[in-house]
Amino acid sequence: MIINRVSIVALFSGVAFLVPALAAQNPADYQPGERWNVTTSMTMEGMSLPSRTIEVCKPKDSQDAAPTPEDSNCKLVDHKVSGNKTTGRIVCTGKDEMEGTFEGIIDGPDHYRGKMIMKAAGGEMTMTYAGRRLPGECDAGEMERKGRQALAKVQGDMAKMCRENAEKKYGLGYAMFVGRDALCKDPKDKRTFCANVQGYEAVDFLTRHQNDPSTGRPAWEQVAPYCGVDAQGKVDELCRSAEGDGQWEFLAAHCPALSAQLAQRECAGRSYTTFPVAEKYRTFCSLYGSAQAEQNGGPGGAMPAQETRQPQESQPKSVTDKAKESVKKLRGLLGR
Repeated sequence: MIINRVSIVALFSGVAFLVPALAAQNPADYQPGERWNVTTSMTMEGMSLPSRTIEVCKPKDSQDAAPTPEDSNCKLVDHKVSGNKTTGRIVCTGKDEMEGTFEGIIDGPDHYRGKMIMKAAGGEMTMTYAGRRLPGECDAGEMERKGRQALAKVQGDMAKMCRENAEKKYGLGYAMFVGRDALCKDPKDKRTFCANVQGYEAVDFLTRHQNDPSTGRPAWEQVAPYCGVDAQGKVDELCRSAEGDGQWEFLAAHCPALSAQLAQRECAGRSYTTFPVAEKYRTFCSLYGSAQAEQNGGPGGAMPAQETRQPQESQPKSVTDKAKESVKKLRGLLGR
């Protein structure tokens, strides 16, 4: 069933809110209201859902014979009143596109009832509702105040989350900024995020990580344009500076042409793990030799695929640690 029951119920102000008891001292924006019990029941494709009764507080003298759309994507059209009966149509566009009819009847000052039939691509839903006035007064403005407070809290939590994700290492928070479900829009957070995703570790991770498994495209292909950066151009830029910065793993993984030239100059004809390789290039030669051995299947047959690195929030491994691991693996390949 495609029709979203929660979305439908939330459209109508007369059936969706529970109002707490009034405080002894009325607030400055107190709005006199009437207490009502509202009962709703639903049927979807012949299946009846349990009815639900809640207490609501609505402004005095308001009428509930016709539903009030709360969703900006829904509109009330063809609204007609004849005696104590109100009829019309409700049209909703956007993600939850649907259309339906409603009928409302006011039985007196203390009772009303109605029915709505909503249709969408996935089926049809019928909702009936009835209201009964309760004795006593309530604060009809409390609902709006609590709504503002809840919205402010949600916005504050979201702003905090965006700041934290913008500052994450390696671009780990990229899903909050790019793609169809991106939630972070603050230009300041965008600047922080983009400044943190153009280094060696971040580009390496985002290039290896698939943002869309269905296409196999790396996340870097979305992040780079979002930050106004040419994806391949930035990789090439980092490749050119990788040797000088000692970023041997990045060089071996992302710069095949430069790696081949450097390996020919510094590693060819030598042992990858012992002299006479210059000390400066030992790590690179180990990484390059290990990569070449795995690419070629290694001596004695195919080797297991290289495990994809998943960067952690903690301090990344040092170049020395990485070199030790590569040397150990290479020695295993060479039987040393």
